[in-house]
Amino acid sequence: MSTMIKGFGLSQPDNTKGYLEHAIAAANACLAQVECPLDEIDLLINAGIYRDNNTCEPSVAALIQHGLGIHLNPITTPVRKHTFSFDVLNGACGLLNALQIAHSILETKQQTRALLIAGESHPSMQPDDNFPLEHSAVALLVERSEQGGFTTFQFQSTPQFQGRSGYLDLAVHQTASRHSLAFEETTETTTLPTFIETVVESYLSKHNINPDETTLLLAHPDSTLGNNLAQSLGMSLAVGTFDWQTLGDLNSAGLGFGLAATIPSATKDTLCVVLGTGATVGCALYRQSN
Repeated sequence: MSTMIKGFGLSQPDNTKGYLEHAIAAANACLAQVECPLDEIDLLINAGIYRDNNTCEPSVAALIQHGLGIHLNPITTPVRKHTFSFDVLNGACGLLNALQIAHSILETKQQTRALLIAGESHPSMQPDDNFPLEHSAVALLVERSEQGGFTTFQFQSTPQFQGRSGYLDLAVHQTASRHSLAFEETTETTTLPTFIETVVESYLSKHNINPDETTLLLAHPDSTLGNNLAQSLGMSLAVGTFDWQTLGDLNSAGLGFGLAATIPSATKDTLCVVLGTGATVGCALYRQSN
């Protein structure tokens, strides 16, 4: 079994909107594209990290489910029809994690459809010069398939922490904590290109993937990193790699924006590579339908 993407929905960068508004807009656009009834969604996963008012509970996935109106009333909706929703938090790798989880659940639970959403916004829901990410969101509707899609995933992290971390410092921000964030970033990045290449080469070898028959989609705003990796691997870059890099740093939404620009017109299989704080590299191959 594979997990195929049936529809995309994008909420383009707009730093005057909060994450929940972006997420619901992206989800509605996705569901309208494929004309999928709400009661046919079995699973809803949110992979966005930075959310309105630094909300911790309830899960943002539950808030999105409520905003979309999916299976809210147990009196009018039979108990056997429900949508399981939850958050997955792993930075820029989160959407690929969500795809892996959806793939496993749809296969083992014999369910059919999952709605995956990712994106970011500053907790104040307003522009902030110190916030390094774009306010945006992406939604993917995926289904079980026997034709093409995702089947295998791989993640690997470096022994030492590298990357950017964002956190809420209650001692510093105190009463302004609902609308504040602090960021730190390591400066040691010289070993990352080699680490990424090693992980990707391992994935290609393990799954007997021919670079000549595959395009590379690197979900990262650094175009130099993508160009060098593609050259080292002997692969061409997927169109989505270029498309979303012009939008800025989308973090968890980056992979989704890249897929939306690549998959509908792709003639080759697409190797998806994400780089997140950890540093963690994730790989997954999206096979075109036979």
